Amino acid sequence: MNGFKWICLHILICSLAQNGYAEKTNELVQTNTTNQTSTTNETIIAAPTIARGVFLVEHENGSGSGFIMQDQETSYFVSNIHVMSGGEEFSIRNVYGETITIPENVEVAQDRDLVRFPTDSFEIGFPYSSEFDFGDPVFAFGNSGGGGVITKLEGEILAIGPGLLEVSSTIISGNSGGPIMTPSNHVLGVSTYLMRENNLPDWITEGSRFEDTRRMAVRIDDAEWMHMSWDQFCEETSFVNENESCVHTIIHLLNTLSEDGYDTYLFSSIENPAIQKWIKRHNRYVRKSGRSSTRSVKSNMRDFQKLMKELEKDASQIDRVTTPFFKDELERNKDYFEACRIYVENSIESFF
Repeated sequence: MNGFKWICLHILICSLAQNGYAEKTNELVQTNTTNQTSTTNETIIAAPTIARGVFLVEHENGSGSGFIMQDQETSYFVSNIHVMSGGEEFSIRNVYGETITIPENVEVAQDRDLVRFPTDSFEIGFPYSSEFDFGDPVFAFGNSGGGGVITKLEGEILAIGPGLLEVSSTIISGNSGGPIMTPSNHVLGVSTYLMRENNLPDWITEGSRFEDTRRMAVRIDDAEWMHMSWDQFCEETSFVNENESCVHTIIHLLNTLSEDGYDTYLFSSIENPAIQKWIKRHNRYVRKSGRSSTRSVKSNMRDFQKLMKELEKDASQIDRVTTPFFKDELERNKDYFEACRIYVENSIESFF
């Protein structure tokens, strides 16, 4: 099934290129670093130590990091949205065993993967800064690999963009939500994701730093925040995460067909009824004929197109979320499902 290999390759390239991958009255709060954050020695002395101000975040489905940041007169706990979603029972503690409880209301960044909430457990947090440049030394602190300990990863700023920093600190899974800090303990950004330049040919990236994993942090100095209840936050992140899980499942299914052939049984633990229905139909074709005929393959892939339309429809329910960040996530997923459906349609016409 060479057609499937071509489809999967194209879809994966598109996906990687795209991703690099809530009280109900929303109130906008914009930070202004010019007047809010002091960079004097007195501020640095007043801020908590790294061991006390950086936190391990754990729940039944994952782990990450967080930290205490000062904004005007308020101390906030800060982390990534993806770290603080997907769980029901959260443990947020520092190396001394001090804990933080999630309140009834939180704040979500409008356009980036950040969430924060005020905490009375700490009188003052780390100051943040918008003063940085290429090559500046930085340190990434966090729960690397979910190991249950705070690590210190030295590096420098490699690239700067609107809302983003690229650093050389070797952050990995588990560092998400942890601070990127200056030697004077000012927060510049939050470790968020890794990316590979898989959408470029090897002959372009070979010998450059872009053939390796790139490590990205979202900037915190110019974030705009929206208030929402914790219950609403959980509801919206659950919907977005379920949609994202469908994306990953489709990638897995198509890769399996590409590598092992169409006569392979498919399995997935995802609870989406439409995907499970298509998997059962596919397995029934394989079991019934032993070796699927061209006609049955074509029929089943027509059903796969219908599945993509249904997933597109789910991702189009933009009104179920309130923040621009969540809306953008759903739009990307919708575009992915649409591209997947179109290329499967083209493959049916070309290869059957």
